[in-house]
Parts: sequence; structure tokens; C-alpha cells
Amino acid sequence: MGWGGRRSDRTHAKAARIDEFVPPIAPHPYTDFYEAMPDKNGEVWAGVLHGRQILRFDPKTSHWRTYQMPEPYSYDRRTYIDASTHPVTVWYVDYNGYLVRVQPLD
Repeated sequence: MGWGGRRSDRTHAKAARIDEFVPPIAPHPYTDFYEAMPDKNGEVWAGVLHGRQILRFDPKTSHWRTYQMPEPYSYDRRTYIDASTHPVTVWYVDYNGYLVRVQPLD
């Protein structure tokens, strides 16, 4: 018997699949992420908090695209993806007080 008098029954537990994708940038503790957001095409955007990149990952092809930001650090703490544009436009607020727009040309 487990806590609360309930029986711990693991025979009906469903298997879970967890995939991890390692980005093509310096590993932690040199860079880290604050959040990742998908766009309308299913690609995932993530700003490097203590690096100078915005990353775009296509899970269908496992291909990463790296966009270098002009500042030494991007400090991307919140990302907004505008799906009304073609291609999508990514906005983030830089911790240093900048509003940054990323418009990929591909």
C-alpha cells in the first residue's frame, strides 16, 4: 500500500517518449535558455539568455539555424512570434531595454 491507502499500480503506466535536441552553441553554463516558442510552421525559436544568438529548430529535419545578435548578450527572457507575417517575425524584449525584431530572410 502506498500513501493514503492506495495501491501503487505501475502495470497500467503508459510509456513516455522524451527527445532532447542539443543546439550548435556553447554548452551550459556558458549559454542557457529562458523559453522556447513554436511558430505556425512548427519550428521552435529560442533565445540564448547569456549568449548572442537566437536559434530556430526544425523538428522535422533536426536542422538548427543560428542568428547572431549585434549585442554581446541577447538576454532574451520573453519571445513573441508574429505569425501574420511571411516568414514569421520574432520579437523579444532585451533585458538591457531594447525591443528586438528578427525577420528571417529564408
